Amino acid sequence: MKKTFISIISFVCISFLFGCEPEPEPSQENQFSTLDAKIHEIINRYDIPGAQIAIMKNERLVYQGSYGFADKESKLPVSNESVFRIASVSKPITAIGIYKLAQDGLLALDDKVFGEGAILGTTFGTKPYSEAIKSITVRHLLEHKAGGWTNDGNDPMFSPLNYPQHQLIGYILDTRPLNFQPGSTFLYSNFGYCILGRVIEEVSGESYEAYIRNNILEPSGITAMYIGNKTFSGKFENEVRYYNSHSDFSPYQIDVKRMDAGGGWVASATDLLRFMARIDRLPYKQDFLRDYYLFQMYFGFFNWIHNGAMSGTSAVLERVNDNFSFSVVANGNSSEFGTAIEAFRRAINDEIKSKSSWPDHDLFESN
Repeated sequence: MKKTFISIISFVCISFLFGCEPEPEPSQENQFSTLDAKIHEIINRYDIPGAQIAIMKNERLVYQGSYGFADKESKLPVSNESVFRIASVSKPITAIGIYKLAQDGLLALDDKVFGEGAILGTTFGTKPYSEAIKSITVRHLLEHKAGGWTNDGNDPMFSPLNYPQHQLIGYILDTRPLNFQPGSTFLYSNFGYCILGRVIEEVSGESYEAYIRNNILEPSGITAMYIGNKTFSGKFENEVRYYNSHSDFSPYQIDVKRMDAGGGWVASATDLLRFMARIDRLPYKQDFLRDYYLFQMYFGFFNWIHNGAMSGTSAVLERVNDNFSFSVVANGNSSEFGTAIEAFRRAINDEIKSKSSWPDHDLFESN
């Protein structure tokens, strides 16, 4: 579930027009047949039931693709309306929520999180906080520099599984001391983003989901993103079924709702690009935030990627350059979670680098 950063990719597209009569524009399917074949090959290779991709050029949605099955048992195909768990691709959404609160003057990035006078005070846990814990700031949590609680084999978000969020945070603060001084070391932390969800709730006075929905998603035109549920019976309209053919660990053992701010959202590939269009620093659609915030962390990179993976889920959101972004969501994963994600990424990046002409339409307008 780790994010990666990619160096600048540049390319030049040159096209030549010949003949007198223009050819009619080929159908979307014909224009992207090579890409479609690659995506089908990837889902077959890694035994992933279904996937969905979306590509954006200059903040126009130029391609949507849906592949395979949303539900193998009923033979229900993936459609452009299908929604998927996106795992850690939830984190950029949470980060933008925090930056929106900072821009609105409701918190500062260097505010302390725990202890007397801090955002969350002494609400969580029963033991006195260490000086290290009391020095953790909002910025440290955003940048995975809180000093511990990493996503190794002892990830706090996956143990103990039966604790609700409030009890889990208290338990971890009481029993898991930090490994490093906050601010000194990068340690990717799902738990840190769980805490950020509680920061959003404390500062905004709303639930995490309500704040993000009201202030980030709905202003982007997104109405079908949700914090997921654990059980298959609790799935949302158009939500796919999740499969893990590589392990006995069922996707329905994961308490997705507890993971909310760090890994709990359910979304379509298209809606992830609706979100991207409002944070990518391009001029065609108005961004939520001033440039100061859109240059924090990886958001200011020419290229950036955030992956998401857990049992039954693969996802990626990528800003390729100042022209292109894309997203992928899938209801399965490879045995090594990042392998399928990298295969999807390579296929779409190859398409972007090699394609000399793109559709003039904007599929956002018809969705």
